[in-house]
Amino acid sequence: MALNIENNIKRIKDIIRAEQEASPSGRDSTTANDLQEKAVAAILGGAADWEPYMKVFATDENEVLDTAALARLKPEPNTDEAAVKRNKARAYLIGNGNCGPNSVLGQSMDFGVGSLLDF
Repeated sequence: MALNIENNIKRIKDIIRAEQEASPSGRDSTTANDLQEKAVAAILGGAADWEPYMKVFATDENEVLDTAALARLKPEPNTDEAAVKRNKARAYLIGNGNCGPNSVLGQSMDFGVGSLLDF
């Protein structure tokens, strides 16, 4: 069965929250810091550099990469309204990762980004 991207985003958020709660400051997260570095590289490098960041959301809890999920996370030509919405969701997923450990991938990640990419 294909990896559910929306559920995987929530799983990553849970990991970040757990790391924050376990940190002395209550705010530090190795996972969030790693995501931020990958998001900045993706933003500055362009769509070709999205893959290392998107692999995080296409890899399951057993660290198995779902190549079909990764393909759904890569940009596509804006051929119709649905493709435009999916590309905006992809861009948001990267843009939000730039916010660092204190954003915990933002509350709005639960409201549409993952579901748009689970097609």
